[in-house]
Formats: sequence, structure tokens, C-alpha cells
Amino acid sequence: MSDQKRILGIDIGAETIKVVELLQRDGRLEWHRRAIREHHKEPIRHLGEMLAEFDWSSVTAAAVTG
Repeated sequence: MSDQKRILGIDIGAETIKVVELLQRDGRLEWHRRAIREHHKEPIRHLGEMLAEFDWSSVTAAAVTG
């Protein structure tokens, strides 16, 4: 198996949270998956749930905007 890193991009907006996962393999970044969820004014709770779904403990790096 090649050396692989998982990178998340997170956008926390006024109504939704968007998460995209990139995989870095053999020096290349590849789009892997994404998710979008309405947070109903509870972004912390929903972000925690989404990070669990993306297996946060195995993520190499992340960037957040909002």
C-alpha cells in the first residue's frame, strides 16, 4: 500500500457545514468524499458528529473556514 494521508477541508456557514476529504497518495491530492449538513443553529454538535463520521482520529491535517 502506498503512503497515504487524509486531509479535511471544513466550511462552517450560517446554515450548513460542509466537509471535503482529500487523500494524498504518492505526492498527489485526490478528492475522496464530501458531506453537507444543515446545523439548525447548533454547529458544534453537528460538526462533532460529522468529524466522527470522517474518523477524525486518523486525519493527518485539516483546514477550517466559516
